[in-house]
This record gives sequence, C-alpha cells and structure tokens, in this order.
Amino acid sequence: MVFAAVRWIKLVIQRRTITISALFKNDENISWRANMNRKKKINETLKKRMKKANAKLHKSNKPRYISKAERAKLEAEAALQEAQAAEAATTPSETETMSTETSVS
Repeated sequence: MVFAAVRWIKLVIQRRTITISALFKNDENISWRANMNRKKKINETLKKRMKKANAKLHKSNKPRYISKAERAKLEAEAALQEAQAAEAATTPSETETMSTETSVS
C-alpha cells in the first residue's frame, strides 16, 4: 500500500491534476487522523513546489550585487580609460607632428 501511495504522489507532483482524495480512495487500513495528516503533508508539499515554481517564473528586477573591491576595480579601469582618452585628445597625433615638421623645414 505504501509503495502505491508513493507512486501516486509522484504522479500528483508531475501532473498536478489528480486530487488528494483520489490518492487515498483505496486506503482503508489507515486511521482517519493519520489519513488526514498524510493529506495535509502532501498538500503542504505540493503548495511548496508550486510556490517555488512561481518564484522562478517571476524574477526580481533588482540589480546584481557588486562587491566593494569589484566597484573599486571598475572605477580604476574607468579612470584609466578617461585618462587615456584625455591624453589622446591633448597630444597631437603623429600625422600632425609630421606635417608641422615638414612645413617648418
């Protein structure tokens, strides 16, 4: 009887269409209280699984946490890129220096 009940529980979890009362239709050997406790436990398990499935469907829009060290590293990289961009803008390029040297000579 126990094996049959476990098999039916697996079916319920997979399909979620069989009612809990259908699980215990042929199980007269178990007392009423134990039967109700089993039903309650199965219902709780099914509710937990459904809740987890729904939670997976609704992802949070909260941004991913970035550690302090990672933020410092990103800021350093950004500062380095800004410095390189500023340096490239202020120093004349090789073609400009060559053209001014030829015109001076």
